[in-house]
Formats: sequence, structure tokens, C-alpha cells
Amino acid sequence: MQQRSHQYASAFIYTLLAMTLAMNGACGGTNEAEIEKKYEEAIQLYNRNKPEEAREKLRSLLEEEDEYLPALIMLGKLDYYDHKYPQAEDAFDRALSIDDYSIDALFWRARARMTQEDAEKQSEALSDLKLILERDSSHQEAWYAMGLLHERNGRMDQAIAAYRTALLQSTRTGLVHLQLGNVYEKAGLHEQADIHYRQALLFNPDAGLRDLIQRAREQRQSESTGDVPDADKSPSAPDQDA
Repeated sequence: MQQRSHQYASAFIYTLLAMTLAMNGACGGTNEAEIEKKYEEAIQLYNRNKPEEAREKLRSLLEEEDEYLPALIMLGKLDYYDHKYPQAEDAFDRALSIDDYSIDALFWRARARMTQEDAEKQSEALSDLKLILERDSSHQEAWYAMGLLHERNGRMDQAIAAYRTALLQSTRTGLVHLQLGNVYEKAGLHEQADIHYRQALLFNPDAGLRDLIQRAREQRQSESTGDVPDADKSPSAPDQDA
């Protein structure tokens, strides 16, 4: 009798333990699903042009799960689009502390650093881009960003090399041709510039790109006659989108 009671007690304990483990697993699954749901809601708010509400949703999510990488990266992007570059950099730093191999976080941190005029930040941005290309040499946006960084700092030969490498990729070819044309234009190599302007229009024949190229050619003509336009009217390609 005593042995049977012991068997019943043991069976009850094992059953209780199994139920507890099952409930804990279910709760964990539900929590993960809730986190993903909040993240999707934040994305939808942003897509509906409600960035502040999206930011609050992401912050609420991170209070529950402070290592949810997509939310940290998205929060950094929102700060970037609001021109809060140091805050954006902090968010990407946090993301990289969780996953130091995240090319997405690394690329966006480079962009946040590129926008800051501090020479040290420019150097750090270049280091980030080099690290990305060590991991993925076909990352066209990193090559394009490196070209922009070299161009802005007067390293025209390196800018041309980076843009040429970017052309070997496929997603932003028209824009890269435009930037190459601009670099050759600044170097006074107008025939080379025109070759790349024509290539840019072949890949992307929209009116906005035509206007940028027309402005470049008008500036060239003005400079040849001594009538130099304002510096802030010089043509340049738009910054990269997300």
C-alpha cells in the first residue's frame, strides 16, 4: 500500500512538472509572437507616415525585449531620418553589441557617421564600409557609399575606383554613373563625364536625373565663360534611400 502511494505521488510530481514545462514553453512562444506582432505594427505605422507612433511602439517593444535586433535597427533608422545622427549611431552600436556580424547595422552606422562632419567620424565610417566589403565584396551600396565618402573628402582617384566597382553590381547602376560623371566633371574630364551621363540616362531615364545632368552641363558652360554659379547649386546625386 505504501509502495503504491509512493508510485502515485511520483506520477503526480512528474505530471505536474511536465505541465509546468509545457506552460512555460507556451508562454515563451506567446511572448515571442507578441514581440513580432509589435514590430510589424511599428513597421505599418512608419509606412503610414506616423514615425513618432512607430518610435513609441519600438521603445515599448524594447522595454520587453531589449535585445530584439530588428527593432534596434529600425529605431536607429528613424533617428537617422530625423537627422539625429548621434542617437542613430548609438542605436546601431547597441545592435552590433548583440550581433557584431550584422551587415545591416554596420552599414547604417557607417551612414550615420558619414553625415557627421567630424574627421574622426568620417574615418570610422570608412572603417565600417571596409569591414562590410571584407564580409561581402558585392555589397553595391557599401561601394557607392565609399565612393561618396572619398569624393566628399577630395580623394577623387579612390572615389572613381569605388564607383567603378559599384558598377559591377546591378541595383543602382544609373545613380553610380551619375556620380562618376560628376567626379570626372570636377576633374575637368568633360568627355568622360558625358559618357557616364549618357550611361546614367540609359539605366534611369527619368526627368529628375535629366535635370541633374543638365545642371552639371550648365555649370560647365558657366565656368568656361567665367560666370561661376553658387556652390550650393552644384549638382549631386540624392542620398541613398533605405
